[in-house]
Amino acid sequence: MRAWGETMSARLVSISVALIASACGSAPAPVKEPQPEPAPVVSASAPAPVPSASVAAPLTPPAPPPVLTELEPHFAPSEDLNLEIEFPVVGQLIPSAKASKYKIHLQLAGQARGKHARVAVRLDDNQPSVVDPTKPVVLGSLLDADAELAAGQHVLFAVVLDEQGRPWAAKPEWSRGPAAIVRFGIDTREVSAGPLVRVLSPRGTFNGEESVKDARFEFSVNPPLGRGPAAQARLRVEGEQGEKLERVVRDARPFAISGLASGDYRFEIELLGPDGQPLDTPGSRDAQTITVNLDAPE
Repeated sequence: MRAWGETMSARLVSISVALIASACGSAPAPVKEPQPEPAPVVSASAPAPVPSASVAAPLTPPAPPPVLTELEPHFAPSEDLNLEIEFPVVGQLIPSAKASKYKIHLQLAGQARGKHARVAVRLDDNQPSVVDPTKPVVLGSLLDADAELAAGQHVLFAVVLDEQGRPWAAKPEWSRGPAAIVRFGIDTREVSAGPLVRVLSPRGTFNGEESVKDARFEFSVNPPLGRGPAAQARLRVEGEQGEKLERVVRDARPFAISGLASGDYRFEIELLGPDGQPLDTPGSRDAQTITVNLDAPE
Protein backbone atom coordinates (compact mmCIF):
# COMPACT_ATOMS: atom_id res chain seq x y z
CA MET A 1 0.00 0.00 0.00
CA ARG A 2 2.78 2.39 0.87
CA ALA A 3 4.52 1.84 -2.48
CA TRP A 4 1.33 2.41 -4.36
CA GLY A 5 0.82 5.70 -2.47
CA GLU A 6 4.29 7.01 -3.33
CA THR A 7 3.73 6.19 -6.98
CA MET A 8 0.49 8.08 -7.05
CA SER A 9 2.09 11.10 -5.36
CA ALA A 10 4.85 11.23 -7.99
CA ARG A 11 2.29 11.12 -10.78
CA LEU A 12 0.28 13.91 -9.21
CA VAL A 13 3.43 16.08 -8.99
CA SER A 14 4.23 15.45 -12.67
CA ILE A 15 0.68 16.30 -13.69
CA SER A 16 0.78 19.51 -11.61
CA VAL A 17 4.02 20.61 -13.22
CA ALA A 18 2.64 19.94 -16.69
CA LEU A 19 -0.52 21.91 -15.96
CA ILE A 20 1.47 24.86 -14.65
CA ALA A 21 3.70 24.87 -17.74
CA SER A 22 0.69 24.67 -20.01
CA ALA A 23 -0.96 27.61 -18.27
CA CYS A 24 2.11 29.83 -18.44
CA GLY A 25 3.11 29.06 -22.03
CA SER A 26 6.44 27.92 -23.41
CA ALA A 27 9.66 29.44 -22.12
CA PRO A 28 10.97 32.46 -24.19
CA ALA A 29 13.84 31.92 -26.65
CA PRO A 30 17.19 33.22 -25.51
CA VAL A 31 18.02 36.78 -26.81
CA LYS A 32 21.24 37.10 -28.78
CA GLU A 33 23.56 39.97 -27.86
CA PRO A 34 24.27 42.38 -30.86
CA GLN A 35 27.70 41.77 -32.32
CA PRO A 36 29.92 44.84 -33.08
CA GLU A 37 30.51 45.57 -36.80
CA PRO A 38 33.96 44.61 -38.00
CA ALA A 39 36.41 47.52 -38.37
CA PRO A 40 37.15 48.57 -42.00
CA VAL A 41 40.27 47.05 -43.42
CA VAL A 42 42.83 49.79 -44.22
CA SER A 43 45.68 49.03 -46.55
CA ALA A 44 49.02 49.72 -44.96
CA SER A 45 50.27 51.28 -48.20
CA ALA A 46 47.39 53.78 -48.56
CA PRO A 47 48.09 57.10 -46.75
CA ALA A 48 45.42 58.59 -44.58
CA PRO A 49 43.37 61.28 -46.38
CA VAL A 50 44.45 64.84 -45.58
CA PRO A 51 41.84 67.62 -45.70
CA SER A 52 42.59 70.07 -48.49
CA ALA A 53 43.21 73.74 -47.64
CA SER A 54 43.69 76.64 -50.07
CA VAL A 55 46.96 78.47 -49.46
CA ALA A 56 47.15 82.08 -50.67
CA ALA A 57 50.10 82.85 -52.90
CA PRO A 58 52.57 85.29 -51.33
CA LEU A 59 52.19 88.89 -52.50
CA THR A 60 54.96 90.13 -54.77
CA PRO A 61 56.45 93.32 -53.32
CA PRO A 62 56.58 96.31 -55.70
CA ALA A 63 59.80 96.90 -57.55
CA PRO A 64 62.07 99.64 -56.17
CA PRO A 65 61.47 103.04 -57.77
CA PRO A 66 64.07 104.79 -59.92
CA VAL A 67 66.66 106.93 -58.18
CA LEU A 68 66.71 110.69 -58.88
CA THR A 69 70.03 112.44 -58.28
CA GLU A 70 70.07 116.24 -58.24
CA LEU A 71 72.17 117.98 -60.87
CA GLU A 72 73.20 121.60 -61.14
CA PRO A 73 70.67 123.80 -62.98
CA HIS A 74 71.47 124.15 -66.66
CA PHE A 75 71.39 127.95 -66.77
CA ALA A 76 71.89 129.77 -70.06
CA PRO A 77 75.27 131.49 -70.48
CA SER A 78 73.64 134.88 -69.92
CA GLU A 79 70.35 136.74 -69.90
CA ASP A 80 71.13 137.86 -73.44
CA LEU A 81 70.02 134.45 -74.74
CA ASN A 82 66.38 135.38 -75.16
CA LEU A 83 63.60 133.62 -77.05
CA GLU A 84 60.25 135.12 -77.98
CA ILE A 85 57.22 133.89 -79.91
CA GLU A 86 56.34 136.73 -82.27
CA PHE A 87 53.28 135.12 -83.82
CA PRO A 88 50.76 134.17 -82.67
CA VAL A 89 50.44 136.79 -79.94
CA VAL A 90 48.70 136.30 -76.62
CA GLY A 91 44.94 135.97 -77.09
CA GLN A 92 45.12 135.95 -80.88
CA LEU A 93 42.18 134.39 -82.70
CA ILE A 94 43.07 132.02 -85.54
CA PRO A 95 40.17 130.85 -87.74
CA SER A 96 39.84 127.06 -87.74
CA ALA A 97 39.82 127.04 -91.56
CA LYS A 98 43.36 128.48 -91.58
CA ALA A 99 44.75 127.00 -88.35
CA SER A 100 46.59 123.95 -89.74
CA LYS A 101 48.59 126.12 -92.18
CA TYR A 102 49.18 129.04 -89.82
CA LYS A 103 52.89 129.94 -89.58
CA ILE A 104 54.56 130.46 -86.21
CA HIS A 105 57.40 133.00 -86.04
CA LEU A 106 60.16 132.81 -83.42
CA GLN A 107 62.67 135.50 -82.46
CA LEU A 108 65.99 134.41 -80.90
CA ALA A 109 68.59 136.89 -79.63
CA GLY A 110 71.94 136.47 -77.91
CA GLN A 111 73.00 133.31 -79.73
CA ALA A 112 76.77 132.99 -80.07
CA ARG A 113 78.06 133.58 -83.57
CA GLY A 114 78.95 130.57 -85.64
CA LYS A 115 76.60 128.26 -83.73
CA HIS A 116 73.46 126.80 -85.23
CA ALA A 117 70.62 127.33 -82.79
CA ARG A 118 67.90 124.75 -82.22
CA VAL A 119 64.60 125.26 -80.46
CA ALA A 120 62.14 122.68 -79.13
CA VAL A 121 58.53 123.74 -79.77
CA ARG A 122 55.54 122.01 -78.21
CA LEU A 123 51.87 122.59 -78.93
CA ASP A 124 49.51 121.62 -76.09
CA ASP A 125 50.08 117.98 -75.06
CA ASN A 126 51.69 116.92 -78.33
CA GLN A 127 55.27 115.71 -78.49
CA PRO A 128 57.85 118.51 -78.95
CA SER A 129 59.47 119.17 -82.31
CA VAL A 130 63.00 120.51 -82.79
CA VAL A 131 63.00 123.40 -85.27
CA ASP A 132 65.21 126.08 -86.78
CA PRO A 133 64.18 129.35 -85.07
CA THR A 134 65.10 131.39 -88.16
CA LYS A 135 62.35 129.73 -90.24
CA PRO A 136 58.56 129.79 -89.86
CA VAL A 137 56.96 126.71 -88.28
CA VAL A 138 53.64 125.44 -89.62
CA LEU A 139 51.19 125.00 -86.75
CA GLY A 140 49.74 121.76 -88.11
CA SER A 141 53.20 120.16 -88.21
CA LEU A 142 53.33 120.22 -84.40
CA LEU A 143 50.43 117.78 -84.03
CA ASP A 144 50.77 114.12 -83.13
CA ALA A 145 49.41 111.61 -85.64
CA ASP A 146 46.05 111.23 -83.87
CA ALA A 147 45.57 114.88 -82.80
CA GLU A 148 43.68 117.75 -84.38
CA LEU A 149 43.38 121.51 -83.99
CA ALA A 150 40.04 121.81 -82.25
CA ALA A 151 38.31 125.09 -81.47
CA GLY A 152 39.26 126.64 -78.13
CA GLN A 153 42.39 127.65 -76.25
CA HIS A 154 45.83 126.33 -77.23
CA VAL A 155 49.29 126.75 -75.71
CA LEU A 156 52.63 127.10 -77.47
CA PHE A 157 55.83 126.45 -75.53
CA ALA A 158 59.36 126.92 -76.90
CA VAL A 159 62.82 126.56 -75.36
CA VAL A 160 66.37 126.92 -76.70
CA LEU A 161 68.55 123.78 -76.72
CA ASP A 162 72.30 123.55 -76.27
CA GLU A 163 74.61 121.65 -78.63
CA GLN A 164 73.83 118.35 -76.86
CA GLY A 165 70.09 118.91 -77.14
CA ARG A 166 69.56 119.85 -73.49
CA PRO A 167 67.23 122.78 -72.71
CA TRP A 168 68.65 125.97 -71.31
CA ALA A 169 67.08 127.46 -68.17
CA ALA A 170 66.74 131.05 -66.95
CA LYS A 171 67.88 132.19 -63.54
CA PRO A 172 65.01 133.31 -61.27
CA GLU A 173 66.23 136.91 -61.19
CA TRP A 174 66.30 137.29 -64.98
CA SER A 175 63.48 139.24 -66.61
CA ARG A 176 63.80 137.24 -69.83
CA GLY A 177 65.43 134.01 -70.94
CA PRO A 178 65.64 131.04 -73.33
CA ALA A 179 62.00 129.90 -72.98
CA ALA A 180 58.68 131.41 -74.03
CA ILE A 181 54.95 130.58 -73.91
CA VAL A 182 51.91 131.95 -75.73
CA ARG A 183 48.24 131.13 -75.22
CA PHE A 184 46.07 131.70 -78.28
CA GLY A 185 42.66 130.59 -79.50
CA ILE A 186 41.12 128.90 -82.50
CA ASP A 187 37.76 130.50 -83.25
CA THR A 188 37.96 132.26 -79.86
CA ARG A 189 39.84 135.02 -78.07
CA GLU A 190 39.21 133.64 -74.57
CA VAL A 191 42.43 132.37 -73.03
CA SER A 192 43.45 131.70 -69.45
CA ALA A 193 46.43 133.00 -67.51
CA GLY A 194 48.81 131.43 -65.04
CA PRO A 195 52.13 129.60 -64.91
CA LEU A 196 52.93 126.77 -67.29
CA VAL A 197 55.03 123.66 -66.62
CA ARG A 198 56.35 121.32 -69.29
CA VAL A 199 58.22 118.02 -68.92
CA LEU A 200 61.12 118.18 -71.39
CA SER A 201 62.67 114.78 -70.74
CA PRO A 202 62.65 111.84 -70.55
CA ARG A 203 60.36 110.94 -73.43
CA GLY A 204 60.01 108.22 -76.04
CA THR A 205 61.42 104.69 -75.96
CA PHE A 206 64.75 103.57 -74.48
CA ASN A 207 66.22 100.41 -76.04
CA GLY A 208 69.21 98.74 -74.39
CA GLU A 209 71.04 99.42 -71.16
CA GLU A 210 73.31 102.06 -72.71
CA SER A 211 70.30 104.19 -73.69
CA VAL A 212 69.27 104.83 -70.07
CA LYS A 213 72.70 105.70 -68.70
CA ASP A 214 72.30 109.40 -69.52
CA ALA A 215 68.55 109.64 -68.84
CA ARG A 216 67.49 112.97 -67.37
CA PHE A 217 64.33 114.25 -65.72
CA GLU A 218 64.11 117.86 -66.94
CA PHE A 219 61.26 120.33 -66.87
CA SER A 220 60.60 124.02 -67.44
CA VAL A 221 58.36 126.42 -65.51
CA ASN A 222 57.34 129.79 -66.92
CA PRO A 223 57.55 132.10 -65.03
CA PRO A 224 60.26 130.43 -62.92
CA LEU A 225 59.35 128.94 -59.53
CA GLY A 226 59.20 131.64 -56.88
CA ARG A 227 58.49 134.48 -59.33
CA GLY A 228 54.79 133.81 -59.79
CA PRO A 229 51.93 131.84 -58.22
CA ALA A 230 54.00 128.64 -58.36
CA ALA A 231 56.37 128.51 -55.38
CA GLN A 232 57.36 124.85 -55.68
CA ALA A 233 56.68 121.72 -57.70
CA ARG A 234 55.93 118.09 -56.91
CA LEU A 235 57.77 115.47 -58.95
CA ARG A 236 56.07 112.09 -59.23
CA VAL A 237 57.39 108.91 -60.89
CA GLU A 238 55.22 105.80 -61.27
CA GLY A 239 56.15 102.47 -62.88
CA GLU A 240 53.95 99.65 -64.12
CA GLN A 241 55.42 97.30 -61.49
CA GLY A 242 54.03 99.46 -58.67
CA GLU A 243 57.08 101.68 -58.25
CA LYS A 244 56.30 105.12 -56.80
CA LEU A 245 58.45 108.13 -56.02
CA GLU A 246 57.54 111.68 -54.98
CA ARG A 247 59.68 114.72 -54.29
CA VAL A 248 58.99 118.43 -53.79
CA VAL A 249 61.46 120.93 -55.27
CA ARG A 250 61.79 124.71 -55.20
CA ASP A 251 63.68 125.21 -58.46
CA ALA A 252 63.61 123.62 -61.90
CA ARG A 253 66.92 121.79 -61.65
CA PRO A 254 67.44 118.59 -63.65
CA PHE A 255 67.80 115.11 -62.17
CA ALA A 256 69.84 112.14 -63.33
CA ILE A 257 67.72 108.97 -63.50
CA SER A 258 69.09 105.57 -62.49
CA GLY A 259 67.59 102.21 -61.57
CA LEU A 260 65.19 101.99 -64.52
CA ALA A 261 63.86 98.50 -65.28
CA SER A 262 62.06 97.30 -68.39
CA GLY A 263 58.51 98.60 -68.58
CA ASP A 264 56.57 101.87 -68.76
CA TYR A 265 57.18 104.85 -66.48
CA ARG A 266 55.15 108.02 -66.02
CA PHE A 267 57.01 111.22 -65.07
CA GLU A 268 54.73 113.98 -63.79
CA ILE A 269 55.19 117.56 -62.57
CA GLU A 270 52.56 119.40 -60.53
CA LEU A 271 52.90 123.08 -59.59
CA LEU A 272 52.19 124.05 -55.97
CA GLY A 273 51.38 127.37 -54.37
CA PRO A 274 53.14 128.91 -51.32
CA ASP A 275 50.79 126.87 -49.08
CA GLY A 276 51.90 123.61 -50.70
CA GLN A 277 48.52 123.04 -52.36
CA PRO A 278 48.27 122.20 -56.10
CA LEU A 279 47.38 125.06 -58.44
CA ASP A 280 44.12 124.58 -60.32
CA THR A 281 44.95 126.70 -63.37
CA PRO A 282 45.34 125.21 -66.88
CA GLY A 283 48.93 124.22 -67.59
CA SER A 284 49.89 123.68 -63.93
CA ARG A 285 50.47 119.95 -64.47
CA ASP A 286 52.27 117.97 -67.16
CA ALA A 287 53.48 114.41 -67.68
CA GLN A 288 55.41 112.18 -70.07
CA THR A 289 55.27 108.37 -70.31
CA ILE A 290 58.33 106.46 -71.48
CA THR A 291 58.99 102.81 -72.37
CA VAL A 292 62.19 101.03 -71.34
CA ASN A 293 63.36 97.81 -73.06
CA LEU A 294 66.69 96.89 -71.48
CA ASP A 295 66.94 93.61 -73.44
CA ALA A 296 66.19 95.20 -76.81
CA PRO A 297 69.00 95.94 -79.27
CA GLU A 298 70.10 99.55 -79.23
